[in-house]
Amino acid sequence: MITNRNIYDMALHYIGRNKATLDPMIIIIGAMDGVSFDDTRGYINMYQFPGLFVEPIKEQFERLVKSYDGRSDVKFENSAIHDTDGQIEMLRIDQSAIDAGLVHPCFGGMSAVTPPRNGLASDGDKEVVNKYGRLLTVNCITLEHLFRKHGITETPKTYMMSVDTEGHDWKVLKQINNRIIKTLPVVIRIEYINLSDIEKLEVQEFFNQNGYTYSISGQNIDAVNTSFLDNIPEAKVLPVVAPAALAASSPAAKVGENLTVVTGIWNIGRDNAGEGFKRPFEHYLTNFNKLLVSLKDTNVLVYVESQYIDKITPSPNHRVYNREVDWFKKFDFYSEVQKIRSDEKWLSQAGWLKDSAQASLEMYNPLVMSKYFLLNDATIFNPFNTDYFVWVDGGITNTVHPGYFSHDKVLDKITKYLDPFLFVSFPYATGPEIHGFSRPKMNELCNTENVEYVCRGGIFGGHKTTIREYNSYYHSILRATLTTGYMGTEESIFTIMSHQKPDTFRRCTIDGNGLVGKFFENLKNDAVSLIPERIQPAVKQVHDNKVSIYTLTFNSPNQFEKSCISWSSQKRQFDLCRKILIDNSTDTSTGDRYQELCLAYNFEYIKTDRNLGICGGRQFVAEHFDASDSDFYIFLEDDMFLNPENSGLCPNGFRTYVPDIIQNSLKIMLKEQYDFLKFSFTEFFGDNSTQWAWYNVPQAVRAAAFPEHNRLPERGLDPNAPRTVFANIKSLEHIPYADGEVYYCNWPQMVSKEGSKKMFLETKWAHPYEQTWMSYIFQETTKDKIHGAVLLATPITHNRFDHYNGKLRVES
Repeated sequence: MITNRNIYDMALHYIGRNKATLDPMIIIIGAMDGVSFDDTRGYINMYQFPGLFVEPIKEQFERLVKSYDGRSDVKFENSAIHDTDGQIEMLRIDQSAIDAGLVHPCFGGMSAVTPPRNGLASDGDKEVVNKYGRLLTVNCITLEHLFRKHGITETPKTYMMSVDTEGHDWKVLKQINNRIIKTLPVVIRIEYINLSDIEKLEVQEFFNQNGYTYSISGQNIDAVNTSFLDNIPEAKVLPVVAPAALAASSPAAKVGENLTVVTGIWNIGRDNAGEGFKRPFEHYLTNFNKLLVSLKDTNVLVYVESQYIDKITPSPNHRVYNREVDWFKKFDFYSEVQKIRSDEKWLSQAGWLKDSAQASLEMYNPLVMSKYFLLNDATIFNPFNTDYFVWVDGGITNTVHPGYFSHDKVLDKITKYLDPFLFVSFPYATGPEIHGFSRPKMNELCNTENVEYVCRGGIFGGHKTTIREYNSYYHSILRATLTTGYMGTEESIFTIMSHQKPDTFRRCTIDGNGLVGKFFENLKNDAVSLIPERIQPAVKQVHDNKVSIYTLTFNSPNQFEKSCISWSSQKRQFDLCRKILIDNSTDTSTGDRYQELCLAYNFEYIKTDRNLGICGGRQFVAEHFDASDSDFYIFLEDDMFLNPENSGLCPNGFRTYVPDIIQNSLKIMLKEQYDFLKFSFTEFFGDNSTQWAWYNVPQAVRAAAFPEHNRLPERGLDPNAPRTVFANIKSLEHIPYADGEVYYCNWPQMVSKEGSKKMFLETKWAHPYEQTWMSYIFQETTKDKIHGAVLLATPITHNRFDHYNGKLRVES
């Protein structure tokens, strides 16, 4: 049974309140240091749960043991859990690099059995792995060995179990059974995000077969024994969703739910600033709590010093991360900032400068200049699994009424303006300096005669991909300016970014007083004007376009279900599309299950009166789409699965995972005005380096278009078949693609309204075949009438695991 409630929290509190009678014990596999990124430690401390903690990495294990110093009711195991006893190889990031702040602290918890299945296998972390990665050999034992060694099997208890083993979680969980311990854990949490699609399904089946109710929570699957859950008063009524797949257990995302607000508060001694800049810390604390209360229903990532955690009022929708003031002393240009702020030449630029916060306070500029880095860190933590992130200053309610957030819900409207990135700017056309930054130097860096505006630091943000991509760019501007003696605030750097890359760092304007309340009023009225408008007025914006997904299926609900699971790995985009299932099944007994799955995954269900076949169904899709109000569509067969992250490279060396594939493909289609865009370079029978249309065009066309290869082989395939002629290789959002004489086939692709008409409707065949369309579309391409492209990636895997009688297969 699947529920949307937070049953993990509910169960652990219930067990804690009834500790005396339930005799609980918590088992943590992959405990790290017992503190960092550990969302069970709060329960353990609150209720003093006895526990067994397992961690294979020596340095982390030593910190783990120390973190429970004084507890006699906890046990430790310095091993990895594996399916055999012995030793295994693990990849980890050098702890000294983590402790020195050279890499993000999250790498401390990412050690993985090789080959890794988590972020250490991704392109994004390749640089860190190459520089700081270390292979080490660790002891490993089976789960049964672990339990017998520590006496877990001897008496039945109320066990709680958490598994976080970076992609090997299911391999650990499936070792557990009633033969090992007398009673299965009543509560189980395992990390979900790094599992394969098939493993996710197997986990669900494990829970179903063993009588658990389960839900998704961030990156985890939480499960509670259903009979045990029935004893909890708060769980008497649980909203249950269709028992199809875990990926379908959450409702379609609202716009505001795809946003993380990032904020923080630190006491840097503002009451010691110069005259006119002094403010008591209580002033900030009061406004910070106003902000948190007004955002109680919003995803918020909060940075705060440990000494103030009990003085803030986060809601259950917020995630709090400890970050001390001393962290800003690790700011790469800390010493340069201290040197400049005491430099008489810099101070003499304006009379007010010597009393300013940036001059009088040691930590002011290291803090404000770290906002972008804090935002980037948030995209790595990503506790709410969102695509968009926006920084909001902790004291913003000093000038912005909190009702904009709590009553007007303005942040529900902001994401469409954050793609790819948004600054808020105000006029600032005069003066010899800008926030202490020499105006002549600013003009030079901004490549303009006179800088006319400044970008505010109180609110800014963008898409996670953009934030990460330009983190090093932001750092490079800091380096270029601070190391040569030029300093303003973070707003000076933001202004340079906006001038240098206006198509990426777009902006909207507010009044000359610089108060951002005007921005929120415009946002409330959905009247934010962006500068520049990147897309020509005749072409609709990405957010204004409707995309439909059509899936063709035949006699196998299981095949369709696993297709949905795979595409739900990019769930937010998948949910925002209109989805239609074309059911060609001849087995009428499958209809009820298909309709159940359609309900779970929000598909419209169309049952054809006969088996249209693959190409007949393709033609049906084109005609259905043409009559709809959608602007683009994606065509899928039910055996075309979307690859998960960290799935490696294809045989042609292209990556097999494309982030935000629907959104980014749509951007490419809008930018290039293609008729179709194929998703995969490497396909089941071949790849796009060969011009497969050569086999299918009429002989006269073959002779004219391929004079050096004007004859087909007598049998089979020609190893020297003509190569595809590509006109351009381009890239958008770091996703490369190629256009030119790209051949058509029935593999997944995005098609435009006009493209679909030209490809399938202006000329029709009574019984179309894939080869017919391939020939026709190639000929139209060479006449410059149809324009196609292919991603230089292979994000699609053909996986027909539920085979049907081949005699039932028809084309049209």
